[in-house]
Amino acid sequence: MEYRQFLDGVNRKEDKAWVELYDYFYAPLCCYAAKIMGNDQMVEDVVQGCFVKLWLSTVCFEDIKVITAYLYRAVYNAALNFVRASLFSADVIRKFFRFCRIFGLTQWTKTGRRMTETVRQWDGEESVKSK
Repeated sequence: MEYRQFLDGVNRKEDKAWVELYDYFYAPLCCYAAKIMGNDQMVEDVVQGCFVKLWLSTVCFEDIKVITAYLYRAVYNAALNFVRASLFSADVIRKFFRFCRIFGLTQWTKTGRRMTETVRQWDGEESVKSK
């Protein structure tokens, strides 16, 4: 597809141009997101979400460089938001289990071993103490 025709097709949301855009950028954006997110299983969802947001937006592009910058910035922000939310979730879970141990609520810590393992993976901790 010709350069100008491609840009016009992307701006007009034409399927052929978007298939080409997706095919060209999807794999590199997934690699980029994986570097930020630590090879998380959610990498593909984050990248696809950025494509969906771009499709739904009214942004028009004059140059392929602008599309490239836009997509990489969108993936960067979405990946950081995901990492930030994951760290917050791990912190909340860790505080909950600490609370359970302090107040002797052992049924929560015994049944929550799988969740404790998840916290350990998010944290990169060697061990999370549980009773």
